[in-house]
Amino acid sequence: MNDAAAIAVRRLVALAAEQGAEHAHARVETVHSVATTLDHTGSLAECSGTSTTHELDVVVDGKAGCVVVSAPVRAEQVVQLALHSAMSRRASTPDRWTERAELAIQAGEHGALCSPERRSALVRAAIGTPPDAAVLGAEHVEEHRAVAVASIEGLDARWRQTRRSLWHWIDGPGGQHLEGSVAWGDRMPDPSMLRHAREELLAARAPGAAAAAGRMPVLLAPAVAIQVVNALSGLLSGVTATRRLVALQDKVGRRIASSAVTLVDDGCVGAGPFGAPIDDEGVPTRCNVLLEAGVLRAFLHTRESAAECGIEPNGCAVRPQHCDATRPGPRGLRLMAGVDSPDRLRDVLGDGFEAVAVARPAQVTGLRAQFSIDVFGWEIRDGRRTRTLGPVRLSCGLFAWLREVRACGEDLAHSALLTGLAAPSVLVGSIELGAA
Repeated sequence: MNDAAAIAVRRLVALAAEQGAEHAHARVETVHSVATTLDHTGSLAECSGTSTTHELDVVVDGKAGCVVVSAPVRAEQVVQLALHSAMSRRASTPDRWTERAELAIQAGEHGALCSPERRSALVRAAIGTPPDAAVLGAEHVEEHRAVAVASIEGLDARWRQTRRSLWHWIDGPGGQHLEGSVAWGDRMPDPSMLRHAREELLAARAPGAAAAAGRMPVLLAPAVAIQVVNALSGLLSGVTATRRLVALQDKVGRRIASSAVTLVDDGCVGAGPFGAPIDDEGVPTRCNVLLEAGVLRAFLHTRESAAECGIEPNGCAVRPQHCDATRPGPRGLRLMAGVDSPDRLRDVLGDGFEAVAVARPAQVTGLRAQFSIDVFGWEIRDGRRTRTLGPVRLSCGLFAWLREVRACGEDLAHSALLTGLAAPSVLVGSIELGAA
């Protein structure tokens, strides 16, 4: 699997060692992508391409350097560029790669390339037949990745991955924030999820009443709950626990949320659309239980944050862009589903508010982690939708939100917009509502 890339990363590491690098960590990634786009006129366009990226991290005299090369270039040149990057730094940079990682991995969950007819059918199914007048466009992106990684410390990992994403956007408020559908391996995105999200937003945007300010029970659709999970990924990171909210470390093993909350980050191959055998620091990924029935069990860690907590790293280091510093982050963070349908949760809600679509993405402010998001939704009376409300601003501290969760639905959905996140519908006992 991926023999040419494996040879390339080993050569980069060997050359860097010969040139005096104390550490070298090389990654070669080839991505073949096909994007199929359908606009509001019904015009279909498709483009494809293949790119190969060589990335090399080195440490020389305690100084870290990094280079990313996409154009064809000799391995010797890549190494020289990386060494120059390190030596040009004035201050020493902590080495996040010093731990030995004698590890050999071959893994992957990849599928065959879709036919043009299948890709066209997916985007056409997303916008409906005949096309919904509100839809501005839809896109399906299929990516096939082949990755090889090696390091001086003995890391040797290779894997393949296939990911397919389908999304669309519509005119008007919230139209650019509609969730899509993402699939991995041989699975296919589900166009019906897009149609449902569009219908919910359009119905909730119909002229309605202004929301009455105050606290009340709220039912969050998966697209809204995903925004909360995104905020929780920052709250439950090792950086937060070691630098901003140090008292959180003392809460491990204690209940900080309701028993309905189990939050798991599973970054393993096959567990989700962004699974991989190792994280972006070369640590093997695994299934990490962060919250178990409301009890705090762990944080998302890099090598550095784990060391500050005196524990082993847990495979949760992510690098947003090439040569960025790694940080703790989700690769497969999900709020675990329950057994109730959304209809059943609405019945349990009784009187309150149901948030069905995002008007503007969430914000988290302050050390108390105050969460707010603008949404469209419905007033609920006796478990039934009565009138549209919105846009409405929902506000709640994240710790209070965790304590107020009453139940999670059975409808777990993976985000096509936010990397590595998933959530079901969530019934919350009390959230502050106000004007957006």
